[in-house]
Amino acid sequence: MANKEQPTDINPRTLKKFVGEVENLWRLEAKHLYHNRFRINVWTEIHKDGYYCAFQQIEKSYFIHLVNGKIIDKTIPQKPKKERIF
Repeated sequence: MANKEQPTDINPRTLKKFVGEVENLWRLEAKHLYHNRFRINVWTEIHKDGYYCAFQQIEKSYFIHLVNGKIIDKTIPQKPKKERIF
């Protein structure tokens, strides 16, 4: 039987340092994908006039590798949207 590699957790301080200061931060989550690859989602909370409850949304998302406790950002930047006539 093959030996499965156990996922490594990301130190919360390292995670906060990588993401930086986020206005209206609601939740920071690091989801293990495979080996030492993670998806980091930065959730924010938005209050809108005329609504009784707040909205939560993913403000930023990163794909990272965790190597010796250090985060290496492997996020592919979004392509600029092309302006279309039709």
